[in-house]
Order: sequence, then structure tokens, then C-alpha cells
Amino acid sequence: MMRNKLYKKIAIFIISFIFFSGLAFAYYKVAVTRKNYNGSEPKTIIIEEGMATSDIAKLLRENRLINSSSLFVFYARINNFTLQAGTYTLPSDLAIPELALLLTHGTNDIKVTIVEGLRAEEIAQITSSKFKNVNYEKFMSEVISRSLEGKLFPDTYLLDQDISTEELIKLLTDTFDQKTKDLFSGNKTKLSMEEILILSSIVEREEPEDENRPVVAGILINRYNEGALLGADATVQYIFGTKEDYWPKNLTSEQLQTESPYNTRKVLGLPPKPICNPSLSAVKAVLSFKETVFRYYLHDKDGKVRFAKTLEEHEANKVKYL
Repeated sequence: MMRNKLYKKIAIFIISFIFFSGLAFAYYKVAVTRKNYNGSEPKTIIIEEGMATSDIAKLLRENRLINSSSLFVFYARINNFTLQAGTYTLPSDLAIPELALLLTHGTNDIKVTIVEGLRAEEIAQITSSKFKNVNYEKFMSEVISRSLEGKLFPDTYLLDQDISTEELIKLLTDTFDQKTKDLFSGNKTKLSMEEILILSSIVEREEPEDENRPVVAGILINRYNEGALLGADATVQYIFGTKEDYWPKNLTSEQLQTESPYNTRKVLGLPPKPICNPSLSAVKAVLSFKETVFRYYLHDKDGKVRFAKTLEEHEANKVKYL
């Protein structure tokens, strides 16, 4: 009798297990093959090198390309899918198997690095030489009409070889928005976002070393707040930059005295717009500028910055280091 009861319990357990396993499998099959109809346009996403499957699933979920990130991860892992880095423009009505398969094939992307401190013309020149659908004149027209100098985020991108001018600009500015979205609110500078970007672009070109940038930013902000000339040679370089040399180093005395709203040796205040597209390091240096006793700086023949508290010390540094 006891044995019969035991067999009965085992049989019930086995039947229940099979039933619920079948139910779970049926749900999985329905859920994983269900198309994701969200009614939106195709989305462009960037999967970076080394991204974990869970991070990719999170990115897809945030862009409303899948309904469940955990289900996507489970499907990709049990099928041993290796998802490839790249820039993908994905339809918004794919089921998980279709989407995962697309991401295993990779894309015919071209890697391009936009280094910190380039002006828009340099970015236009680099990208238009690499991508057949990126037009230099159209790129610059968009940048000028929309005042995008300073907001073309420098980074290494994997870009679709067929990317258009509009798509490229959107990617660069969207990346800027994403990278800086939490930086500007509540900053201690009490400057506007545009003023911060202009100063950041000057700091980017004036001082290459991250550890010195907050001090240089502090000196420039003090000058700006006091109504003194910024005196930054990088802004004069911006005036005379050409395709042959966008940042001429050997400025003449005549060039340094030229009449231009960008000549901070002659005109009080900030230039009308950023002179380049700065790194996060330069932006953070301005936002967290260092209160300093120094009033002047210069770079010696080896590129090392030399600070001075007084004009007399600054003039002595010129004699000693230049």
C-alpha cells in the first residue's frame, strides 16, 4: 500500500513536470517567435567591441526593438550566438531569432576615429574622404546653419559604409547629447552651456595634459569674469586655419593683432562659438575648474605649461622658456 502511494506520487510529479515543462516551452516558443510590433521607424544602434550579450539586450530593449531583454539573452546563449560589433539600422518589427541572426552577421562598417580638438572642417574632410555618401559642403552647411561646432562628439565609431551626411551628423550630435546629458546641470561655473562649450574648446586646444586643464580653465574663467582679455593663441589659430594647416603654430605679430571676434588677444569676452569639438576631459575641466592663484600661463619649447602669478613672472617665463 505504501509502495503504491509512493508510485502514485512519483507518477503525479512526473506528469506535472512534463505538463509544466511543456507549458513553459510552449510559452517560450510563442514569446521568442512573436514579432515586436511597436509601430516605430527603424532604429540605428551601435554595438561596441566587447559588449556583453546582456548589455546588447538592454540596448535593444531601450530602443524598443525587443520586448524582453532576458528572453533575448536566453535565446542567444542557448543557440551559442556570437553577436558582432557594428552600427546597425534595424527594423522595429522583428522577432528575437531574426534580430539575433542579423546581429551575428556583423556589418560592412568602416572604423573611423575623430580625435579630440578637431574643428568641423577637419571632421568633414576626414569623413567625406571615407564615406561616399558624406558630402563636405553639405556637412559644413548643416554645421553652420545649426551651430553644431563643439557638439560633434570625438570618438572612435564603426560606421555603415553607406552612411549619409544627415545620419553622420545625427550620430555625432546624439553621442554628444548622451555623453554630456548629466554634466551641465548645477555646475559651479554659472555659465551657460554654450559658454562652457566655447571655453572647453579653448582649453582643449590650449592645454593637452588632463591634469593641467582645470588650472588653465580656472585662469581663463577668472579672466572672463573679470572682463580681461582671454589672450588664447588657439583662437587666433582658428582664424587662420586652412585645409593645409588647420592650426598654424607660428603666428606672426600681424596675425596676433588681426581684427576678428575670434581674436581673444584683441577682443574682450568669448569667441562667437566653439573653435573645435572638445573632449569630455576639457568639458569636465571647465565644469570643475580649479580656483588658482595663477593669472598667466605659457608653454615652453617642449610643450610643458609654465604658470605665473604676476605679469612680471610671466614675462620672466617668456625670457627663460621661449
